[in-house]
Amino acid sequence: MLHRSKENITVVGVRTEYCVDTTCRRALSLGYQVTLIADGHTTIDDILPAKQIIEHHNINLSK
Repeated sequence: MLHRSKENITVVGVRTEYCVDTTCRRALSLGYQVTLIADGHTTIDDILPAKQIIEHHNINLSK
């Protein structure tokens, strides 16, 4: 799900390391400020535990 104002995009969703990651990175590359809602995205355990993936993205994908 995506909410967009003129300068800021707020992102929530599932599969943090795929769809959420790509949406945030693309928006940042286009010059938008990105707000990744910390409790608004999730994933499943994969190579890394889901908790670690989510924490990493919370730190790195919101500017």
